[in-house]
Amino acid sequence: MQAIPMTLRGAEKLREELDFLKSVRRPEIIAAIADAP
Repeated sequence: MQAIPMTLRGAEKLREELDFLKSVRRPEIIAAIADAP
């Protein structure tokens, strides 16, 4: 497998998305599952 270079901005964007998913979306999904019958 060949490595594909990533720009600093690309890496920063991925980190921001991961932070959003962990801090916002995960709690929403956990709450939705807890409320499910």
